[in-house]
Amino acid sequence: VNVEADPASGSVKMSVAGEVATTFSRVLNKDKIPFFRASTATFAMKNVELAMVLDVTGSMCNPCSKIDALKTAAKDVVDLLLPDTSITKNRIALVPYSATVNAGGYAAAVTNGAAVDTCTFERDGASAYTDDPPVAGGYLGAEPDPSSPANDHYACPPATVLPLSKQKATLKATIDSYGAEGWTAGHVGAAWGWYMLSPNWSGVWPAESAAKDYLDPKTIKAVIFMTDGAFNTSYLNGAANATSVAQSSTVCANMKEKGIVIYSVAFVAPVEGEAILQECASAPENYFDASNTTELKAAFKSIVESLQKLRLTE
Repeated sequence: VNVEADPASGSVKMSVAGEVATTFSRVLNKDKIPFFRASTATFAMKNVELAMVLDVTGSMCNPCSKIDALKTAAKDVVDLLLPDTSITKNRIALVPYSATVNAGGYAAAVTNGAAVDTCTFERDGASAYTDDPPVAGGYLGAEPDPSSPANDHYACPPATVLPLSKQKATLKATIDSYGAEGWTAGHVGAAWGWYMLSPNWSGVWPAESAAKDYLDPKTIKAVIFMTDGAFNTSYLNGAANATSVAQSSTVCANMKEKGIVIYSVAFVAPVEGEAILQECASAPENYFDASNTTELKAAFKSIVESLQKLRLTE
């Protein structure tokens, strides 16, 4: 028996060679009959594009064991989706958020140079609540004068986004660098999770981080949306600090219409935070309520197990 596996094509070829003893043919001096059979099976293991939208607000350090627990759970996801023992095309993006999302080196491109401190918030107009590319008429919001912000909840977290990557060391080191500070603009985090998975944003990212098309038959797009608080900070589309929940609801609904699977995790969150995460989840079983470190790690592990099942069964 010979087995040949081809991870690149997802195929396994099995062949068997042998001999069968004869009965009647022995009178013709033919004691054995050789035989050979071969067959190839191909299985469609889908690839995962996952955006982890992670709360790094001040309450995540009250106590600081919360941010430590989040780091551990997020790194577990990296290890499970990007195993050292097998070839995979899975990729993971990181979106840390608090009162804003820090776009880092991508800030100038997505705000048309308006983000002098590299942080961004929601956009208004026709591109609000969409994954339109960040071009004229669709640039992201930014604070032109961070020293005197229009919203007194404004703050620019040091943690920056990381587009889709399969570099385990980079992903884990980035997660380890996270601190905790600021208020909670969940809708901005949700939108950035979408941007990471949107083919419309491929021109923003390096080529190796460009997302596949929504209808790509070999790709599953998913978001892990996590918070420990209530969404209490917004900038546009309504009175300041009043519409983050409403905007999150719309962003999540529009993401799901594109076929993105949303998993949500409330980590010792208040009722308001739990409610919007339950609404954002793609299904009731995609929502997790974690009250301690053990439950948070179990929630993230369950999400990966769900994704692995989708890879084989969708």
